[in-house]
Amino acid sequence: MCVARPPNILTWIALALLVATTSVARADGTEASTDEAAPAAGPVDLSEPVAAPPAKPDKPDWETALPERRCGFSFGLVTGGMLGAVEGFPNDAEKVDREAFFTETGFAGGGQVSNWFGIALTDWFTFGLGGHYGALVSGDLETSFWGGNFHIDVFPLYGLGGEWREVGLNLDAGVSTMTTSHVDDPDTGLIESGGASRVAIGAYYEGFRWWKLSMGPFATFDQLWSTTAYRPTAWLGWRTAFYVGPYDND
Repeated sequence: MCVARPPNILTWIALALLVATTSVARADGTEASTDEAAPAAGPVDLSEPVAAPPAKPDKPDWETALPERRCGFSFGLVTGGMLGAVEGFPNDAEKVDREAFFTETGFAGGGQVSNWFGIALTDWFTFGLGGHYGALVSGDLETSFWGGNFHIDVFPLYGLGGEWREVGLNLDAGVSTMTTSHVDDPDTGLIESGGASRVAIGAYYEGFRWWKLSMGPFATFDQLWSTTAYRPTAWLGWRTAFYVGPYDND
């Protein structure tokens, strides 16, 4: 049987002296290196001016310019006469592309009303949502149509100033539906578009101003089409737009 003997007091004293000697040596080396690395601090010259931070560059004029003609909420109403033609088939798979069921109205005349609600993001760009409703008549055939669309107004010549700020282009793109029937039998569709695509591209002038209303004539090419119907038209009339800002339009 082995019994461990505790170390005597001389061993403990020797270990304590060794630890103390090592700690003193490390402290002296650290202080010496620190004293050598730190440069002597010289006097501060308070007479020299402190350099100002670099000035921020000015923003370009187009970022800071205030609206002059259009900004904020806008509303528009467009009314006018329409000329064109309609052709197609009933929206029936058994009648599509069959000559016996093909109908064309020939030259037709009528009118259309369109509106939109949107936001004038700048003096020269407005985006909104709108709708339209209209009708065409040719002899004993009557065509009605309606739908919804995105609405965009741009004023590409705005930078020229003057009256050029009032000349704009518009784009309406969306969906529509159209039905052509005999006036004596309005419930029977001779031409039925189903869900159709519609695009209207036009130009206008809105230089007649009163309060926050801007008005003027317009001309637009308006086309509707689907697999069963085709309706190209020209649209002429009067356009009125309301812009909530700027608050001082003078």
